[in-house]
Amino acid sequence: AEIANESMIRLVHNLLDAARIEEGRFGYKFEKTNLGVFLEQLYQEKKLFAEKSSIVLSLNVEGTQPVFMQADAERLSMAIGNIIDNAIRYTPAGGSIAVGFRAEGGRATITIHDTGVGVAKGDQERLFTKFYRGANVMHVETGGTGLGLFIAKNIVEGHGGTITFESEQGKGTTFFIQFPVGQDTEAPKTQH
Repeated sequence: AEIANESMIRLVHNLLDAARIEEGRFGYKFEKTNLGVFLEQLYQEKKLFAEKSSIVLSLNVEGTQPVFMQADAERLSMAIGNIIDNAIRYTPAGGSIAVGFRAEGGRATITIHDTGVGVAKGDQERLFTKFYRGANVMHVETGGTGLGLFIAKNIVEGHGGTITFESEQGKGTTFFIQFPVGQDTEAPKTQH
């Protein structure tokens, strides 16, 4: 009952977030954020969830120079956290998830690669639509709301970023999240 309760709470929160996004009321509080430090904190937060599922979660931050961008850290951790959570849910025990980060030429790229069930070709174009859940995951994880990636995409785009993925059924999925970065990056002008 406790687990059902938790997924109910998650659903309600996700529904509220999705509604706010669609109404343009998903207010962002942008602050200069060190992306490497941000990812390290998120990684520490998700490591236990991965371990409980017998999955190895790793983080590789390339380069030693700090990379800054204007971000709402709370919202951004919700977005990237949703993708990591999905990767954990849809990766069988014994699998691995690698989070990578690098910056070059004014762009920062975060990659999240899992060895999970993958996304069937026919499902790929609908992956970020609201309430969409791939046919091949229905029997794997029953608690999904189909809103995590819809919310993630909107938050990433709200930060002036892009999110794409490559996947092969049975082989895993890699998400690519890119942001414009630099010392003088301004908060995106997409604010309502």
